[in-house]
Amino acid sequence: MRASDLEEGQGQGLPVWCRHVGDPVLASDLTRRADFALFVLAALDDDSLVREAPAIVGRLAPSAQGQPDRP
Repeated sequence: MRASDLEEGQGQGLPVWCRHVGDPVLASDLTRRADFALFVLAALDDDSLVREAPAIVGRLAPSAQGQPDRP
C-alpha cells in the first residue's frame, strides 16, 4: 500500500484507492491517520487487493470529490 501524507483529525471513512499513483483522484495526497488504519484493516479481508499496491487518499479530499486542489 502507498499512503498519502497523513494528518490528525476525526476519521472521514474508508479512503479512496487507485492502482496507479498518478491517478488524478490522488492529487490531494492527504489521508487521516484513523482512515489509513481503517483501510489497512479492510485490506486484510479484501481479495481484490492481493498482489496490488494500492495508493490511497482521504474520502473527503478535494481530488477524491472531483474538485481541484486549492494552493
